[in-house]
Amino acid sequence: MDECLVERKQQVMALNQSVSKRKIWTLIASVAALSLVVTFIVLWWIFKDAPKTEPFASSKVELEIGEVPNDLRIGLVVSQTENYAEGGQWLANAHGVSVAAWRLEQAGVHVETIAVSDQGSSEGAQQAVEELKKQNVSGIIAVTSGPHTQVLVEAAQKANIPIILPYASGTSDAKKGTWYGQPLQADIDSILLSHAQKLHCSTMATTRKIEGINNVEVSIKESGELSANLAENLANNSSMCVFLDMRTPQMANVVYAIKAIRSDIPVFLDASANSWDITKELMRDNGVPTQVFTYGTSSFRARVSSPETSESIRGFNESIEQMKKINVASIVDDTKKFRDFAEGVDTRGYDAFIALVGASVHQHSSNPREVMNGLAEINSQDLPLLSRYDNDAGQSSSYVSGNLLELSSVQSHPVWISLD
Repeated sequence: MDECLVERKQQVMALNQSVSKRKIWTLIASVAALSLVVTFIVLWWIFKDAPKTEPFASSKVELEIGEVPNDLRIGLVVSQTENYAEGGQWLANAHGVSVAAWRLEQAGVHVETIAVSDQGSSEGAQQAVEELKKQNVSGIIAVTSGPHTQVLVEAAQKANIPIILPYASGTSDAKKGTWYGQPLQADIDSILLSHAQKLHCSTMATTRKIEGINNVEVSIKESGELSANLAENLANNSSMCVFLDMRTPQMANVVYAIKAIRSDIPVFLDASANSWDITKELMRDNGVPTQVFTYGTSSFRARVSSPETSESIRGFNESIEQMKKINVASIVDDTKKFRDFAEGVDTRGYDAFIALVGASVHQHSSNPREVMNGLAEINSQDLPLLSRYDNDAGQSSSYVSGNLLELSSVQSHPVWISLD
């Protein structure tokens, strides 16, 4: 009997302990739940009046300029040649024209663009303009450079078609209806020289004479190899800078050969270095050499990465990304897509296209003579352009206000950054 009572008491005690443990865990759970409720109420009270944040919206890609004449046609001249001295390095840059045309298309405005190649020759230049005249274009954008552009200009003037050359240097006798993207070569030299003097350069090793500084003229082998004499001068003269007016695919090799002698040697490059074909060769092993300069317009990738970038540049960048995704065709090569050239797109060809369209809207006409007058009269501030322009351009002048540029990199991409 006693054993039964003892066993009974033990069962009762075990039951009581089990109940007590359940009560404790129930209490803990209740306290935790209450704490969550209190925390939620406190956070709600803190943030109830906080401003609501909207999700990031993509930049607008549609571009509206005004009432564009239905029959407006724009001619595009490129130089499909391996000769960089005659503009063969600008094919990728030419696709800025594609971006402008595509953005207008998204707003329901179709402007036909007719592309031809002048092959980087005088004969080809004459034939290109004649072909575009037959196609009844209202204006021409010549995305090329070099001596043969003079024939392009003369042919366009004879045909009474306005022509914009975004990548060519102006001439002292520019005629009506011609707009250049760069000032006189002497003015570019002066800008580069001024910066060289700021860097305490007293001597310029150069492939052609530069006025205003002690020159050491040098020759560089076709392979890009430096002469022993030049290498010795660079190694022993800490105040020597280098100016390369090469306009060849070997330009990047020469830059790296110079930097191998001394990495801090300032190197100034001809404005053709602003082309994508040369720029991309200046990046190696995900890096670029320092103290490398040229003249032109800053890379859009550098501008879109800036905190101060404008909505217009963001829209330009967004358009490029969308055009890559939907496989837009190349404007200059039927065998390739826009995305094959997208890295080299810049704003100068884009702005030239917008200027011609804007001039036709201003004149309510697609007649080439009227578009020519519109280009002379229109204020660049009234157009959605992406670069700084000379509002006093008049009938013919330097079309774009370029900048002294320094080579840099953004997210493993080589870019030119404005120093102005």
